[in-house]
Amino acid sequence: MNTIILAAFGVAFLLSHPVLAPAQERARIAWAAFSATRVPLWVANEKGLLKKHGIAAEVIFFSNGPTALQALIANELDIVLTSAPNVVNPRLAGLDTIMIMALIPTFTEHIVTTAAIASTEQLKGKIGTVLECVNRET
Repeated sequence: MNTIILAAFGVAFLLSHPVLAPAQERARIAWAAFSATRVPLWVANEKGLLKKHGIAAEVIFFSNGPTALQALIANELDIVLTSAPNVVNPRLAGLDTIMIMALIPTFTEHIVTTAAIASTEQLKGKIGTVLECVNRET
């Protein structure tokens, strides 16, 4: 039990002190669209956690994911926080994009059907629609 407590204090001590780095590593980090999934980046930036760990971050807002991905592909950015389709679609088109982490481990889109449809295989060849339910203020 004492070993666990000592280890916990050791980890807390290490996390509470800045990493000794002779120089800051620059990173241009973009976030696309206002979403609660971007909160970890905002907190890390505002609380100085990135700087504490040797990253001189320039956090940049993009109004949409595809534009941010274009900037990433053009080497204008180092990291983009965006939704999975904004990474998958360019990859399917042959671009070298990868997703290294997901804050939400699933697609946020849902397929809603009648009870007669039990699997996505039953939708093959069918006609459907996409409905965007967004509360937009004008």
